[in-house]
Amino acid sequence: MKSLLQTLTISLIVSMSLSGCLKQGTDTIALPEIGTADNVIPEEIREEFKERMTIYEGVTPPDITCSFTLSKYICDYSSTSTKPTNLADRFMAFYKKDGNTYEYSGKQASGVQHSPHIVVIGNADKFTAYFISDDQQSDGSWSTRADLLSGIMTEKGIKDVMYAFIVLESYDPENKYMDVNEYRIFSDADGLAEFVDWMDVGSKSSAGEGKSEESDITKTK
Repeated sequence: MKSLLQTLTISLIVSMSLSGCLKQGTDTIALPEIGTADNVIPEEIREEFKERMTIYEGVTPPDITCSFTLSKYICDYSSTSTKPTNLADRFMAFYKKDGNTYEYSGKQASGVQHSPHIVVIGNADKFTAYFISDDQQSDGSWSTRADLLSGIMTEKGIKDVMYAFIVLESYDPENKYMDVNEYRIFSDADGLAEFVDWMDVGSKSSAGEGKSEESDITKTK
């Protein structure tokens, strides 16, 4: 089987509903529309993802219903001139909807993220998830991202987790955040994104007491 990212183009289907099914062809995996049309990941960036992070294949992925934290959240690669070095923790949660479909909620520093539809591939305990998310910052800025997350499900968390996003669209009047088509790849420094109770996240700082509040989408100097 060809590596999925050799032919991956993530695009958005223009429709009036978010309930559209996954459509897959030889060159495209399309996701339900979330308000933006005709966004794609350029070929050279797909190649970067393929080279820098693990992408699992298969049609029998594990159940990924869980909430977890990258509490030693580090940026492994950034397409910007510099990368953040003191990131706030990232919290992520996948909720099962109908059948084998999921939605996503995330929180990191002053931003919250959501996606109504996740595509999951993989085999046994190994998986890769693809989704388009809306990111809302507390200052009113926002972006639309294409996200990828890979890992291995264990009893305590997601092992060897890698997370990446590319900015597809943004509203950033103060020019504080990453530009369109810029992307970053992240991991957890100790190799395990531990399970947490998502209900506890809202009452805590996304960074944790005494930790950094640096955002993973903020431009670095």
